Amino acid sequence: MANKKLILSAIMSTVNTWRHPGLDPKGIFTLEFYKELARTAERGKLDMLFFGDAISLPGQERGDRIAEHVLTRGIEPLTLISALSSHTERIGLISTLNTSYMEPIQIARKMATADLLSGGRTAWNAVTGTIGKDDDNLFKREAMSHADRYERTDEYIELVKKLWRSGASSEAAFHHRGKWFEVNEGLNIPASEQGQPLIIQAGRSVEFQRQAAKTADAVFTTFSNLEEGRAFYANVKNHMAQFGRKRDDIKILPGLRPIIAATEQEALQKQAYLSSLIHPILSINSLSQSLAFDLSDYDPNGPLPELPEPSSRLTHDDLAYRSQLVELASKQNLSILELSRKISDSRGHLSFVGTPEKLADYMEEWLDKEGSDGFNIMFPYLPGGLNDFVDLAIPVLQRRGLFRNRYEGATLREHLGLPD
Repeated sequence: MANKKLILSAIMSTVNTWRHPGLDPKGIFTLEFYKELARTAERGKLDMLFFGDAISLPGQERGDRIAEHVLTRGIEPLTLISALSSHTERIGLISTLNTSYMEPIQIARKMATADLLSGGRTAWNAVTGTIGKDDDNLFKREAMSHADRYERTDEYIELVKKLWRSGASSEAAFHHRGKWFEVNEGLNIPASEQGQPLIIQAGRSVEFQRQAAKTADAVFTTFSNLEEGRAFYANVKNHMAQFGRKRDDIKILPGLRPIIAATEQEALQKQAYLSSLIHPILSINSLSQSLAFDLSDYDPNGPLPELPEPSSRLTHDDLAYRSQLVELASKQNLSILELSRKISDSRGHLSFVGTPEKLADYMEEWLDKEGSDGFNIMFPYLPGGLNDFVDLAIPVLQRRGLFRNRYEGATLREHLGLPD
């Protein structure tokens, strides 16, 4: 374990930061804003930048959108990482693309192109959709059983990988006929320096763990504590042998929201200030989305109401998170507003408030006890949260030998120590 290094991904999300005086809300629609973030992250030698996506906007069906909130959900990630690849040299770039509304050949071609032009530094975050209004913005889908959802996703990802391999092959013949898809031609795009983009998947259910062990290069997930993390870590890694994969062929990265300062007191004051900036309508909208139940007509200072049986559209991961939130509200006797602000702070992920030295202790324990291979860092606000992490936390991690001092490889697979 002494030579093992943390893998650090950074979530580039401006949700909950638009009210901070250090952010120009209109600036997040400029390439310069993201170029500066990418340069800072690359200066800190971070492994990769993650850009999420949402086709729909929570709350719009009730007509209670807040104008500034629109500014937090707008930039299409694949276009953005393609632009950023020409302004960065080493850092990896992750784009979210939705398997429910694009054909495998489309995603395979788009990601292969981005990977080739970036010099082998991209990853695809494969998602099936979000709770909300995605269907209304595109086209209606028939409801799938959970078994069909996972089966379709399995075939989808394997087909995309097969298409990527076809681009690197000299053989012209290509044919795929499965239960869900049929494709008769391969790609005419050669492989990048890393062979093919990484596959990133997010989730935590038992079904997801098996799927990730089969197909993912890295997993983004949520935990409440180290005990949960160790159980998940062991289960995913133990599944891998049945798919002919080694334990190190997948990296598990739980989300972590750090608020750091020179002293504990300063960090606590910073946390209180950041919490005060969260707009109650937006936080309750977000909670409603996570619970798949509209809370807008309930007293925000009252308790969480008894929730009806959830829709069959929810995935196992959605259901698991829903149960986690209900349990949290009950255990801590939280009002609707208190619960909404709590999850708006961390969005269900791990959170830390304290000094850079204590943060390094925390991260090292997770690494040493096999709760994770690193973290997907969620900054409480941008660009300040990223600046704090790079300037205050990274030097401590480097001094302890927990994180690199320089990039040794050129591709994202090389950064993470993954096979081609």
